[in-house]
Amino acid sequence: MMFEEPNIAPSALQAITAPTLVLASDHDLIRDEHTLDIFHHLPDSELAIFPNATRMVPYDDARLFNATVERFFRAPFVKKDRIKDFLDSYESLFASLQKK
Repeated sequence: MMFEEPNIAPSALQAITAPTLVLASDHDLIRDEHTLDIFHHLPDSELAIFPNATRMVPYDDARLFNATVERFFRAPFVKKDRIKDFLDSYESLFASLQKK
């Protein structure tokens, strides 16, 4: 099934409005570009890529996997703005360094 399904056009993912957590591993069976394509087409999504892990990360490192999923469910979803949120964090960091 993994090789033939699901047959969903990436553009169809844009209709999904629920916050979505896209999970992958850096040694996953799914190609990185496919994972990113899914992530970029889901309007309210977060991406978590587990380091030095395979598709079996829920079994191999259940603690990390479960903590990642739990964090997603516990924290309210806030869509990030790449530039604005970076600049806000940068300004906050700069201000805290100036106080020292």
